Amino acid sequence: MGRIRAWLLRCLGALGDFLRALFARGIASELERLLPIALEAVRVMGDQNLSGEEKRVRAAQLIRERTMQAQWMVAADLINLAIEMSVQKWKAEQN
Repeated sequence: MGRIRAWLLRCLGALGDFLRALFARGIASELERLLPIALEAVRVMGDQNLSGEEKRVRAAQLIRERTMQAQWMVAADLINLAIEMSVQKWKAEQN
């Protein structure tokens, strides 16, 4: 019973470390991808050559298209993080 408990605590600790890193890096990655999209949408809204309706339509379209692309990039970043952490854990266990 003691071995199972120790193993379970070790697994939960590793999971906690992974989730902390995942959320920290995930949020940073999302902000890195989304802030330029927001800036570009603000520029569209400030374009004096467009009507109010054109501004709204173009900004919404831009946000929709770029956000979908950004989500895939963030997912790839998080998969890479999981791989990096798994390799680090494996190397630590080998020593």
